[in-house]
Amino acid sequence: MADDLGTYLAHQSGDIERPREYHDIGQVTQVSPLLVAIGAGSGQPVTNVVAGYLPVVGDMVLVLVIGATRIVIADLSGPDSGTYTPALTDMSVGTTGSTNTAEYTYSNGILVVDGYFIWGTAGSRTFPITTTTWTFPPGFTADTLINSDHEVGTCTMRTTVVARGFLWLTTAGLLRPIVGRADANNNVVPTSPTSTIPGTWADGHRMTWHAVVRGSF
Repeated sequence: MADDLGTYLAHQSGDIERPREYHDIGQVTQVSPLLVAIGAGSGQPVTNVVAGYLPVVGDMVLVLVIGATRIVIADLSGPDSGTYTPALTDMSVGTTGSTNTAEYTYSNGILVVDGYFIWGTAGSRTFPITTTTWTFPPGFTADTLINSDHEVGTCTMRTTVVARGFLWLTTAGLLRPIVGRADANNNVVPTSPTSTIPGTWADGHRMTWHAVVRGSF
């Protein structure tokens, strides 16, 4: 538990009676008995020790149970890892040697995803532009806490030059690539990619990307 609550998990004990199953929050599927130390705050003396339980409830939601009090410690629901093919808007990688893939891990409300694109030598091929976006894993909804694009990751664009870029989370909950370009004062200015920015795109060029986003499945 967080220090500001002044609650600490002291040690496991096998002598505590199993609690009743709380059907209003889901079926208890696993229980670890323990003792819970209640203190005044971080570094303060323990003033009381009460019996508690640490069940995994429903779809992997970790809940601390002390008598009739239930506190959600962590929500472990949702796929913990996987791969997917991002759905692309205003960009296509074509066929014959092309790649569009990503892999992710998810834990306690945080999604970490890495992906890469390689433009092939056949089929319909279009390169990143101002309105290019792509999706998160199926079923994932990102938390959009502000009402404008904000940075949630990085990308590397390998065209006729190698350039570092950013990933913005759009207000629609999608990922958007941005090029970081230096202005006259050497400030990094967000710039939308085009057919010639950061360099001239062509078959075989690639983009790798990484994002860390809060959200849920």
